[in-house]
Amino acid sequence: MSGGYVKVSGTWTKFNKAYRKVSGSWTSINSIWDKISGSWTKVWVAFIPVTNTHSTPGSGSQTVPTGASQVVITANAGGGGATWNHNGGNGGKCIKTIAIAQADWGASLSYAVGDQGGGGITAASTSSGGNSTVSGTLAAGSISLLAGGGTHASGGADGGAGSASGGDTNTAGGGATGGSLSGDNTVPGSSGNIGSVIFAWT
Repeated sequence: MSGGYVKVSGTWTKFNKAYRKVSGSWTSINSIWDKISGSWTKVWVAFIPVTNTHSTPGSGSQTVPTGASQVVITANAGGGGATWNHNGGNGGKCIKTIAIAQADWGASLSYAVGDQGGGGITAASTSSGGNSTVSGTLAAGSISLLAGGGTHASGGADGGAGSASGGDTNTAGGGATGGSLSGDNTVPGSSGNIGSVIFAWT
């Protein structure tokens, strides 16, 4: 019910937003009612923006909701683990805004959420953060976001920032934070933070 139709130049055309003139100003409305067989029936409802946040490591799929006209996708990679005397690197971050067509409703996008890198006392006992990715094809084109995991502390140095590609904005080290050093050579550095993939639909 999130999409309605109006006849334009003899052709039925789908619309997702509706407006009414109130006191001389066009104001958006959330629903349209029609009297059918003597009863008022809701025949159209505006799309309600929704945000889907995935923050559990692993892969999955995201369905394009019916009625959506745009999505902003944010991929944050996992942070790298720290040693006792060096910090882990932050994961990368990608952001992409995509126009959604009616033909996209119900389509699936694949995603993966990068895990945290484990901390340890020495570099040999640490690990890097996992990559966060989004892929698929919509009417606007193909999607291939890659936020690289932050690397673990190693070689007597802090871990490096994860790379980022495929977004409108790509920020190395802009994702999940890396682990922090403990400052005590008998205490492991902390693990990095888990990544995330966020779909904000409007």
